[in-house]
Order: sequence, then structure tokens, then C-alpha cells
Amino acid sequence: MKVGRRAFIGFVAGAVGGTLLSPLPWKLADDIAIWTQNWSWRPSPERGHRAAKKTICTLCGGGCPIEVDFIDGKRAVYARGGDWGICSLGASAVQYLYAPYRVQTPLKQTKKRGDISGFKPITWNEALSEITQKITKLLGERKGHSVACITGQKYSSIFDLWKQFLRACGSKNVFSMPDSFDCQRAVSRAIFGADVTFGFNLADVTCVLSFGAEWADGWGPRAPMAKVASGWFSENPGKPVTEVIHVSSRLSMSAAKASEWVAVKPGTEAALALGIAHVMIKENRFDPIVREYAGFEDWTDLSGKERRGFKDLVLKDYTPEKVEKITGVEAQKIVEIAHSFAKHPKAVAIWGQGTGGPRSFYDESVFVTLNLLKGNLEKGLFHLKGNVPVAPLPAIEDEVVETAPRLEVAADWKIPFGEYSYPLYPFLDAVASQKGYPIELLFVQEANPVYCLPESGLVKEAFSKIGMVVDVTSFMDETAVNADIILPAPVMLERWDDVYGLPVFAQSMYALSRPLINAKYDVRHPGDVILNIAVKVGGTVKTALPWRNYTDYLKFRIKGIADSGRGAITNRMDELVSVSTVKKNFGDMESLWRELSKGKIWFDVPPSAYEIIGTDNGKPQFSITALGEAEMKIEKDELLLPHYEPFVVSKGSGGEHSLLLMAYNCGFISTGYLPNSYLMMKNIWDFQLKGDDIFVEINPATASKLGFREGDMAVLKTVKGEARVRVHVVPSVPKGVIGIPKGFGHGAYDVFVKDKGTNANRMVEIHVDPVTGLGIEVVTGAKLVRA
Repeated sequence: MKVGRRAFIGFVAGAVGGTLLSPLPWKLADDIAIWTQNWSWRPSPERGHRAAKKTICTLCGGGCPIEVDFIDGKRAVYARGGDWGICSLGASAVQYLYAPYRVQTPLKQTKKRGDISGFKPITWNEALSEITQKITKLLGERKGHSVACITGQKYSSIFDLWKQFLRACGSKNVFSMPDSFDCQRAVSRAIFGADVTFGFNLADVTCVLSFGAEWADGWGPRAPMAKVASGWFSENPGKPVTEVIHVSSRLSMSAAKASEWVAVKPGTEAALALGIAHVMIKENRFDPIVREYAGFEDWTDLSGKERRGFKDLVLKDYTPEKVEKITGVEAQKIVEIAHSFAKHPKAVAIWGQGTGGPRSFYDESVFVTLNLLKGNLEKGLFHLKGNVPVAPLPAIEDEVVETAPRLEVAADWKIPFGEYSYPLYPFLDAVASQKGYPIELLFVQEANPVYCLPESGLVKEAFSKIGMVVDVTSFMDETAVNADIILPAPVMLERWDDVYGLPVFAQSMYALSRPLINAKYDVRHPGDVILNIAVKVGGTVKTALPWRNYTDYLKFRIKGIADSGRGAITNRMDELVSVSTVKKNFGDMESLWRELSKGKIWFDVPPSAYEIIGTDNGKPQFSITALGEAEMKIEKDELLLPHYEPFVVSKGSGGEHSLLLMAYNCGFISTGYLPNSYLMMKNIWDFQLKGDDIFVEINPATASKLGFREGDMAVLKTVKGEARVRVHVVPSVPKGVIGIPKGFGHGAYDVFVKDKGTNANRMVEIHVDPVTGLGIEVVTGAKLVRA
């Protein structure tokens, strides 16, 4: 019998429909599911009662509340955020807890440094005894200054503990890993005469002018920032949608979400800000209070020399036409942006760096002055942040401990504001070039400088000149591989910790992170490691650190907050980012400890800026007189004013590296101490990573000129190195620019992370800021050729 095509389709459709309506397949599916779940070899999570525990996440500097689900209180299975939300790092907390690349016991290198096969397990007593012997020997030889530390926990009390420990040894060589806010203290010292950082009232603005601040991609505390930014684009009664103008060289996530993206040539955002300032001053659309600030008009320096003022500099040197030639933004567009910024009663200028590192001193000074022109200090939109009143550590008198200058000072680096910026690159340069004095012992604590620092070749060279490297870490990362002794640390869910600061926002904040589970391995808290060594060394070192353990140290710090009577505690995020007054709602140290242990957060509103400003007349100043006080011989007037300072790009011999390589961060890719978790690797776009190949972004015009098509293999070359890459043709970067994502190319961890792409940090070039000594990453000369 023949069956026609139309009849056959109808027959099959009817059969399928009848089968689906029958209970038979559903019963079979249920039976098969039950059967397969009972296979003895099937991996299955432990079953039991599921309940959540709360703590504070310390995986970045945000200090966000986090909830973790446990089975029978023993096995963590899931992490989520509260009303703050959660970032990709926080969501990965459980995966970091059970990561196979965790260090489980103290290890000692028995072969050549860098050979992972040479690590052998040792006991804690053996490890600490060897370190103690090293320190005791150095102290006996009056070389305590040759001990140094690089920590990744800047927003924690352990940073001060490291400084106390090294100070007791006679060393000032304590450094933190770079971030976007490193330059703020130096700029604050110059303009306000105060050693503080800055904060913004971002919840109550009508216009945000962002100069490279990737607010949607990891600028500041990720979850709170995402929450606040979502409010910018929500239309509520009495509050219009916030106008967000994003200025950057790359079409980032922040640029895509903004009301308007203004594309500029790489590194020229400060020039555009000065062009906007020109229009505001020329048209008298600025707050008249700035006329009272020293250096706005022409001024006289301490030697009696007449100097140009900021107004004259901006009106003559930064006309929209001149700024157009620098930035590539049309003069008329500059005027339009200035008018938009000036008309909004609550407009604020924010800034950052797409690489996640700091900007230059002069760049940040320019962005601050733009807020001063808007009167944001008086309006309460731009703040000088108050301190967190934790208890200060015991003083160590100079006559008790002989302290040498910090290494970069001994190596004759002239950095006027170095004491406010922790200049890590001059330190590494001095170590690598063997200037000043040798570093005999380096502690690295929960940081991965061998991988994370741009110009990573300099880091490796410096490490090769150090006598002993001790890495206090949870993971077998690139820095651990290059250490002599590895001391395993518990991860966030296994330990007490604190976090304070809340970068970006105006409020001061302090939170306590408590352990939710017993430590899995033979680990010790980094703070306990410091205290254990101090006891073994004895003498002044032991006296300077009198606490039995790190928990006692944290209680000592919190007592300072309780005794101050300042601030309040809350579990509501809106109070942390917008409240203007507080009323104390906690008691003594013990009661405050209990409340903080439950996941509540202490906060305080910012004080009046004029309570903090320490200039001669008690007002901000445009003239950077502190540079003159630092005995710098400055002839050019603009060097004593906020201005645009162009950078120099190394293009190789004969100018062969004619393209510009620009590295960038993504909010869902980890670029710091923590690697990409398995969860994060799943979220990476296939135009960023394919197999083991990383993609670089080039403009269609650049691709056409070089003869590249989408997905082509290429070799990327810079003055620092080369790498095989694939090409992603996209108009998100300007002509002549290559965009490369950070967070790939690890040489450690496991098969899911190791050797995936290339590490952008080994390809880029650092410019050392002459005022702060900070390493500034902008662009690097590059070339792209066929593989």
C-alpha cells in the first residue's frame, strides 16, 4: 500500500500527539529517572536539610551581604546576595571553597624557584621556624629594612597589621596591589591639604559625566554600584531619568548602557574635561565660590614668582578647537556636553580607568576641579570621605626601632607624593636593578603580582633578585609557583575578616565577615601567621603586636568604633548610599561585635569637607603648591595646576609598532587575585575566547587595511612580548587601536583556567607617574601580523 507524503505527515503527527497524550511515556521517563539516580557510580551531592547562613563577602572591596545555603550545616552548595545583589565573584564563593587548586598544607620549594614539581609538604612549625630564623638573622645584622610585603587586602585591618609588623622590624616597605583609587590620597593632599579619599552621592544625581569610570563593569563595589546605576535609568515620580554621558575609547558595557557614549582617543579624557571647563568658565556657568580658591586666578608662589592661574590656562590652552585636535571629539560636541553638564543642578563628574588601575595625578586633579566648578563640594555630591574610627595600633618609637627609608627612596626615586600612594613599580624597579639595598625577605599575602601586574616581566625579574619569597595564599597561583615557602590561608567562608572603606560612595563603612564552615585543610589566617611569627621573633616585634590571635585583634579594632560613638548599623543598602544623617543604634564593643557578626554594617555619613580641608586658608586650591614645597624645581606654570599631560608610547625600533594596544577589564571576568571560576568561564562570550584562543578587537577599517577577517589567527607583538590571537572585527574600538581583554592566559590553577588565551599584562607597558610613582597603564605600541 502506498502512503502519500501528506497522509504520512498526518499519520505521524497523530501518532505523536496520541503518544504524548498517553500517560505511558511520562511513566517510563519517571521510572528511568528514578533508576538512573540510584546508580551507585552516579555522582550526587549529599542530601539533607538545606538552610542558609549569612555573612559579609570580602572577595572584593565591596563588603556586600551574602547568603550561603548549606546541607545539614556542613556542605556549602549555593551563594546568593541580599537586596544588594551579588557579583560574579560572590556568586562563585562556593566554587572557590571547593576549588581543586587550593593549597592544603604548608609547602617548601626544594628545586629551582618556579618549578612546581619541587614543592614538598612541611609542617607549620617548620615553615614558621625557617621564616623566623631569617627575620632574626636580619634583625641581628641591622637589616630589618630588607623585609617587604605586598598585600592584596587593602580594605581590611590586616593592611595595618602588616605595616605594624614591618615597622617593628624596621621596614617601611609595605605595598598594596593597584586599583582605580590609588591616586586619590595624593590628589586630596594637593588640592585639599588632607590625606583622605573621595566619595560621591550617586543616588541623587540628574547627570553623570563619566570619564572612563566603568560603572557597569567593576568600578567600585560591584553589586552596590549596579544597584545604584539601575536607579539612574528608572523613571520615578518627581525624579527624571538620569542623563549618563560616558567618555571612553572603547564601547564598553558602561558606554553601551549610557544615555550617550563619547568616543575619545585613548588617554585623552582629561583634555576633554578641560575643554568642558573652558566652556563653563568662558560662559560664566560655574559656581562663583571657586573664585575664592587659590590658583583659580593668577597667583604668586612661595619664592615670589608670578604664576598663571587655572582660569587663564583653561581659557587659552583648552579651547574646544584645540581639544578637538587632542581628543578627536568635535568642538561643537564639546560645547554641547559642557552645556548639558552645566544646566543640570545635580551633575557630577566621576572617573576611572578601563584597565582597573589608577589614572595619573594630573588627570585626577582635572576631574576633581570639574566637580569644584559645579559647586559639588557645597551641594553634597562630591565628598571628602571621613575615616572609619577603628582603634589605632600601638605606637612604635623611632628610638626603639631603627627604620631605613623605603626602598624606592633609597634608590633615589624622587616622588613628591609617594608617601600617599604606595608606589609599587619604583619598588620593583629598585629590586630588579639592585639599587638602594637588597630585599632579603618578601611576604606576598593573597595577591598574585606575577600574573596581575602589568609589565609582569619586571615582576619576575624583581622576584629573581629577592632572597626569600613567602606567599600566604589559598591557591596555587603564578606567584605561589614562584615562592620559596607557601603558607595556606582559609578562604572567605572559613574565616573572620573585616572590610572597610566602600570606595566610590560618600559614606564610611565597616563590616565583619564571619566563618560559616570549618576550614577544610591545614590552613591559618594570614593575620594569625603574622602574630605567630611576631611571638617567635620576640622583643620589640612581639611587643608591637600584643594580640593572641586575629579575632582578638579585630575586637580591638572594633572597640575603637564603639568608643567613638559615631555612626549607626544597618542591613539596608539605601542607607549606605543616600542617608544624610545617622543616629547611634548600638552599644559597647561586645554588642557591636554581635550585630556585625549577624551581617549588619556600620556606616557613618561624611563630615563637612571644611572640617577636613587642611590648606592655609581652609579652602580647596587649584595651585598645587605642595609640589613646590617638595623642593621640585618647576619652571612651567601648568605643572603647578591641574592640566592634561600627554603620554609617550614606545613604538619600537623604526616605529614598527604603529598600532595602539589597549587592555580592558570586563565585570564578569576576574582580573585580580581570584581566577575565573567555573561559573565565570561559562559566561565568557565566544568572541572573547574560543577553545584556548583569545580574541582581540580591531575596527573594521583597521581590519580592512591589514587584510584580516573575523576569526583570523594573528600574532600580536609589542615591545614587551608577543602572542597568538584571533581577530574580532568590531567598531567598539577606534581605528588603529587593538583591544585585548584581561583575565586570561593563566599559567597556573587547573585545566579549566590554565593556558586559556594570553595574559594581557605581559604585553602592555607601564608609565610611572612622576608625582605619585604609581604605574599608569594607557596604551602600548603594537603590531598585528598574520600567524
